[in-house]
Amino acid sequence: FGQGLFAATLPVAMAYVSDVKPSRKEKDAEIGVLIGLFMIGSAGGGVTAIVMEEQGLFAPLFVGAALNVVATVVAFFFLIEPRKIVKDDVPALRSSQRSLVSAVDDDGDEEDSVDDEDANAPDHLNIRLLYNIVLGALLDNIGSAGLLPMAMAPLALREFYTNFLEQGEEPIMTKAAFKWLSVMVALTVIPGAAFSQFVFDRITTAGGCIVGNVVTDIMIIAVLYIAQMSPATNATYVGFIICLYVGFPFTVLSQLSTGPMLDTISPVRQRGLVQGINVSVMNFGTAISPYVLGEISDNLGVSVAMWICIVVSFVAALVNVPLLFAKMLQPKPKVVKLPKYARNLKWEDPEFVERVLRGEWVPAQELETLNMDRMRKGQPFLLVPFRSYEEDKEHLGVMKVQAKRDFLFLRDHVLEVMDENESPEERQKLIDQLNHSSATPEQVEVQAKGLGKWFIDYLQDVGYWVDDSPTVFKQMIMQAFPPINPDKDITLDNLEDAAINMTRVYNKYLDEDEYALGPATKALAGKMVI
Repeated sequence: FGQGLFAATLPVAMAYVSDVKPSRKEKDAEIGVLIGLFMIGSAGGGVTAIVMEEQGLFAPLFVGAALNVVATVVAFFFLIEPRKIVKDDVPALRSSQRSLVSAVDDDGDEEDSVDDEDANAPDHLNIRLLYNIVLGALLDNIGSAGLLPMAMAPLALREFYTNFLEQGEEPIMTKAAFKWLSVMVALTVIPGAAFSQFVFDRITTAGGCIVGNVVTDIMIIAVLYIAQMSPATNATYVGFIICLYVGFPFTVLSQLSTGPMLDTISPVRQRGLVQGINVSVMNFGTAISPYVLGEISDNLGVSVAMWICIVVSFVAALVNVPLLFAKMLQPKPKVVKLPKYARNLKWEDPEFVERVLRGEWVPAQELETLNMDRMRKGQPFLLVPFRSYEEDKEHLGVMKVQAKRDFLFLRDHVLEVMDENESPEERQKLIDQLNHSSATPEQVEVQAKGLGKWFIDYLQDVGYWVDDSPTVFKQMIMQAFPPINPDKDITLDNLEDAAINMTRVYNKYLDEDEYALGPATKALAGKMVI
């Protein structure tokens, strides 16, 4: 009783996993692993008892006590307190980049994506679903007793051991074999835990729970039928063991699904409480059902007790059916991860990148440093979306000051890049990197629409009649934006000319703003290179 009173390791561990694992898939998988490890640990206790049988009844208890001390020390000194999780707002970059995201498919790495699992956690505990899940789990726990322990003791023990002793014959199953088979069957939970997430991903955790209930029924019927085949032979004994060991991993799906479902319906602050309620109810069922089933076995027969387990497990499946339609337990729609050109990569400052993706001004020097680093690493450039003119119109004077600073940096940066890459080999490498990191045609089209809309809104807002004389407007645009590279694609032959033309454009705007030009840039103050 004292051990059970303080044995809260499993619910605390499941709540801990929910706090530290970022995605729902990882949470569900890790909770399944925890339950599997708990069952394996229980089997380890049985193995210890068998191995130390000759040392006395209490010897294995000292081993368990020592392991508890080790676990306490490890948890106290090495377990890190998870961060306090609150419901955060959805990052603004998702809405600001929705149009860009729709232009291409995501090619990003999973570890770079933004996760909002905890932000999407419910604010309040759904009591109806809690009762539904816990009741289904309790019935499943009682029904599963028909497979373990009843399939081994008393069914297998009676059919393959005691019946032979009563008839004065050599038993098919030895006492040692009975002990090892009873203990080692728990290890078959390992493959069950391994493929559980595969099942949950395809039919949801609620579906996996019902499948586990149904398979449990089938396996109890199968082992009961094989064990009662008369006469009992080595063939029926082997068939019984194979059926039990092959089928048991599938039956644990129902038990492995309970933790993830409870985690899904729980507010962040109540995860430990909810998991604790579940484990408490399960422990109560585990304590009461063996006694009740044992009394039924003694008075009405083992077959009756196992058929009761079959009925209870079937009822558990029916109880769990409404969970298939619970909105909170439905698979979440697949979130399109932001592609790399529209999010920060794992080594970049997320706050800076979010400012860029909101269309806010950041110094060109800082943005260029980030993009040059991306280019060297073979990653796409970070694209800056065009904010609407309505968002910018109150800040046009500030934008002019910001643009002066950026013109000056970009002009000098072009010259610096050309100086650093003088040989044809270096320049060809630069061109290849630029082409690899540059925006795709689909992305360019999205950017062009944003720029065009901003430009037209500006013209109309400051008094231009866009419906008047297209030729005049076209000439004004051509004069404001002289050709940079008529070939469009950058090649080794036109790279230097394009750099010179770009520098002269920057100089033009800097001259208009009375910026002093350095000697290097004054030398380029001639006509455009066309």
